[in-house]
Amino acid sequence: QGGVDALRDEDRPGGPRKLNEEEEEILQDLLRRYPSRPATVIARLRARTGKSIGRDTLRRYAKRFHLSWKRFRRSLRKKRDEKAFRLAQDELAELLKEPELDVVYFDEAGFSLKGVVPYGWLPVGKRRDVPVTGAHGSNVQVIGFEHQDGHTQTYLHKGYVSTETVIQIMDDFCETIEQTTVVVLDNASCHTSHAFKACVERWAARGLLVYHLPPYSPELNSIERLWKKLKYQLMPLEAWEKFSTLLHTLTSKLCDIGEVIFMPSLESYAQ
Repeated sequence: QGGVDALRDEDRPGGPRKLNEEEEEILQDLLRRYPSRPATVIARLRARTGKSIGRDTLRRYAKRFHLSWKRFRRSLRKKRDEKAFRLAQDELAELLKEPELDVVYFDEAGFSLKGVVPYGWLPVGKRRDVPVTGAHGSNVQVIGFEHQDGHTQTYLHKGYVSTETVIQIMDDFCETIEQTTVVVLDNASCHTSHAFKACVERWAARGLLVYHLPPYSPELNSIERLWKKLKYQLMPLEAWEKFSTLLHTLTSKLCDIGEVIFMPSLESYAQ
């Protein structure tokens, strides 16, 4: 009907797809089975379809399947009791609705001169080193409370965090509360020891109630996100060069979001 001119292909972006619909389904299945092994995906696709694709083509198909190349995350979810987790999640939601109740999240985090390796945008073909010394024992323990509005009260300590250290901090925190307060915390040994449990009634009489999360449930402790943000976003690379720089930078960043108290182990650095 259109003559010879009708036989010509119309203009369109790119070339025709290398894989038909059936072959795309095979590729999707391979990506699900081998998400971190692109070479295996390409080899098995060739074996099943007789077609070879390169890494760039694989990347384009993955994006079309709404996939992205990202880092896997360690998780202890398979170890936890899912029913207990959901129950705790519902209980916390109810506690947060109580207008006359303050809910705070409690946890400890260590900051060492071994540093962390953050992600960041860098020029192609170049990298930036993290200047750390890795000195043994040069670390700061941050023990903190995070309120619902994001305000924090943190205690800085050098050395091992013992039950006695946690009890001392809880006693001090009791002096600052103005209404009944629920402290949400995990099941670390210093939170479940006999000495700690012996203080629970005394704290309750002063308006401080303790709520233990189920094992392997860090998602329910809001302050965990603060530690991650501090280590991977807020702390500059230069902070890990020496202990005094680490302590000064950490103190400065924590002062921006709340109060900071130095424990006796850091009295010599208090100035």
